[in-house]
Amino acid sequence: MYLLALLLLVLVHASQSLETAVLTRKVLVATIGRPVIDAGHITAEFLSRTCTGAQSHINRYVREASFGLITAIIEACGDEHERSAMVEQCVPVLATGLQVT
Repeated sequence: MYLLALLLLVLVHASQSLETAVLTRKVLVATIGRPVIDAGHITAEFLSRTCTGAQSHINRYVREASFGLITAIIEACGDEHERSAMVEQCVPVLATGLQVT
């Protein structure tokens, strides 16, 4: 599992496409799950940038990939309380973005 994570990180750094980088992060979070959250890799800044990408990026494929990453992050949260807290952080930004689109 960690070998897969390392391979995915290499792909993110080698990628020239933002969409590919976001999709790779999505797979990384979905594959590893809870340890990504516990290790502190999902910071407030990372979550904010992901929400902003889902909300307002000019490329619709990047927006879609960002939504997928947000879903993977929320699903990686362990209990219902943590999921609710993560959703509360994302919903206001995403709701605004969905109204603009």
